Amino acid sequence: MGTVVALLLALTSLAPMAAAATSQVSASPAHGLPGDSQPSLAYTTVPTNDPSAGATCPNGSVQFSWDGKPVGTAFLSPQPVGNPSPTSCDASLTDWSFPEVIPAVGQRAIDACVLLPNQLVCDQTTSSSTTYIVDSPITVQPLDGGVTAPFTVTFGPGLQVCSIVDGGNEGALLFWDGQVVGRAPIPFSQESCSTSWTGQPLPGASPGQHSVAACVVADITTAQGCGGQTLYAVPYAV
Repeated sequence: MGTVVALLLALTSLAPMAAAATSQVSASPAHGLPGDSQPSLAYTTVPTNDPSAGATCPNGSVQFSWDGKPVGTAFLSPQPVGNPSPTSCDASLTDWSFPEVIPAVGQRAIDACVLLPNQLVCDQTTSSSTTYIVDSPITVQPLDGGVTAPFTVTFGPGLQVCSIVDGGNEGALLFWDGQVVGRAPIPFSQESCSTSWTGQPLPGASPGQHSVAACVVADITTAQGCGGQTLYAVPYAV
């Protein structure tokens, strides 16, 4: 029995171990509303160990991508700056734009890699990925209730969404199962863009799941639909 255990331990010690990740991309903040500004992107990797030159950073730039679409590049910089033996190689990107005007709600992929010298091709050994969450801008409290029970909708899509329809009388159009049930002004400012509305299910609403939704419109007094703006929905149970 001892011989078998010793053999197993020997085989285990010879088995290859998973290599630790040497590159990492991050987004700050890691989540936001559809109409929020773009997050700052950062990438870091470990220096290569050159026997003649010591620790050195790859000679190239980092390409950042959003859902597989390149959004910008940034040069790698040794850190600490000026140190002949850097401990990391970093790049950051703050001035970039979403590929779409307003990103869709949900998980979005952010990737980064070092471009091969004089080429627009990634060195796949330097690739790293992370996830950015586009939060839903609508909530309802409570999440369920009777046919005559009130509920409150909070809707705040973010400044970029509101600025698209900045018409002086902009606001939120509220829907119950696709029918307009409310209109709420949005006090649009340079700091915030949100509103709340209290209502109840349409008379005769059947038991089960329903949809409460909202969108921004340029004129809440005349709008009958979203006019091409994104409709954000949340489930509500009767």
